[in-house]
Amino acid sequence: MMNCREVAGLGQYCDISAVLAVSSVLGIPVQTFWPPLRGLCLQDPLTQLVVGHDVQSHTKAITIMWSTCGSVRSTGPVDINHFVPFAAQKCVT
Repeated sequence: MMNCREVAGLGQYCDISAVLAVSSVLGIPVQTFWPPLRGLCLQDPLTQLVVGHDVQSHTKAITIMWSTCGSVRSTGPVDINHFVPFAAQKCVT
């Protein structure tokens, strides 16, 4: 099992267990999101609510999107290698 410094390092791998740890440490659920590919309206198994130990699932969650640094082919597997946190922003006009 990797430690925090290894997971956070450039070029390192992170999986759902790290998301579970983030939820536990922050004390809030983490909503993961994988955008639909090729216009499909099916929910991907990577889109789920992750609730850590002693975390209440009904509290407001943070959202992260799984992503890739590579190109996404029209068929075949996608090399998911990082996630992007979503943050609420207020638009100023």
